[in-house]
Amino acid sequence: MISNSGLEPQVPVMELFERFKKGNPGGDSIGIGLAIVRQICDLSHFTVGYQYRSGAHSVAVGFGPRTAASKLLQNLSLPLPDGLQP
Repeated sequence: MISNSGLEPQVPVMELFERFKKGNPGGDSIGIGLAIVRQICDLSHFTVGYQYRSGAHSVAVGFGPRTAASKLLQNLSLPLPDGLQP
């Protein structure tokens, strides 16, 4: 989970996950970052959630069930270190 302080979003929270959608018109908005995070999570089969509470934006990524590192490396088409089995 990552949190930072900021102004409350002026659009519905789910719109923050759309490309080029800003929570506030000012330059200090969270901008398109959540759209990028959502795309990465969708491709990786992770979950992502956002909430604004008590003056703080919080983004949490859920990685789901544990996957062996060798399986992750295999999925990325990277060579395994000597001694590791897929």
